[in-house]
Amino acid sequence: METATHNIRFAQYADIENILEFIQKYWKSNHIFVKSPEFFKYQHSDHDRINFVIAGNDKVETIDAVLGFIKYSDEIHPDVCLALWKVAKRNDNPVLGLQLLEFIKEALQPRSISCCDINEGFLSVCKYLGYETGKLKHYYLLNDQLEKYTIAKIPNQYPVRRGVNSKKNYLLINIPSFHELKTIFPFERYNKRRPYKDEWYIKKRYFEHPVYNYLTYGIKKGEEIESILIMREIVINNSRILRIVDFIGIDEDLLGIANELYRIIYKYHYEYIDFYLHGIDTKILSNAGFVLKDISKEIVIPNHFEPFEQKNCDIYFFASQQNNFYMFKADGDQDRPNVLMNN
Repeated sequence: METATHNIRFAQYADIENILEFIQKYWKSNHIFVKSPEFFKYQHSDHDRINFVIAGNDKVETIDAVLGFIKYSDEIHPDVCLALWKVAKRNDNPVLGLQLLEFIKEALQPRSISCCDINEGFLSVCKYLGYETGKLKHYYLLNDQLEKYTIAKIPNQYPVRRGVNSKKNYLLINIPSFHELKTIFPFERYNKRRPYKDEWYIKKRYFEHPVYNYLTYGIKKGEEIESILIMREIVINNSRILRIVDFIGIDEDLLGIANELYRIIYKYHYEYIDFYLHGIDTKILSNAGFVLKDISKEIVIPNHFEPFEQKNCDIYFFASQQNNFYMFKADGDQDRPNVLMNN
């Protein structure tokens, strides 16, 4: 796409050095991509292309704006989630950032576009552009056998009780390899969901991650596994928690896993399990034993761990449509390391 001032196009491998220089100068000097170009390549490489759109200023031979994105499938028209959207202050084109977005829409023709963890002040702009906006709900299950919490903050006036559980009682089966997952889980059954996460995405995103070790559990009903949970353990000061960062399957399957989740909590001495999400009915989560975090209370279930901040965090998002739309903690680039060490 040519504008009066810029050449807007998909980035190539030859552009990586300039993109990282732009990120260092205009976004964050110690960004994980700057510290590890190899991690940048892992997250944004796509065959012979880099999943970034750049606006090149031919007059000064430099980049004036970038917009990264994550593809949820290897299909021709995938669902995409935006990531790292920045325009240099020196740029004199007031709509350059929007032109990058328009380029993605025209070039990829994605089935849906979303963005996870946007600034609350940007919500009005998103609505003006025709996008639907929202905030992820934050649920948790506390370990009711602990006397002290060091990651969560649970004031004494809030007694910790085990959540309710329905009469259903399903098993959670650890699935250690993508090969095993592929043989037992029906990915294509969920191709009407937005976003549709295919085998290519799940394998790369969770099983080939170079820094984090993700755990994949299947919800077993009888002999079938129709739903999966992706989780990640975090250890802070000799205490640990477990985060559910993704879910694909039948929403109602969550109703039968509370006993299994508590079994995992007790076995590994987790302070809690938490779950950021959008798209699943509140009644299902409450009947599955989860507690919805109430921001009016003094209970703290943190979100930031690199570095660790013991405070609550709201995650806002926008989406081109919310019909059959789901979003979780690991969508976009949200469950991404800031330091190069395994948790």
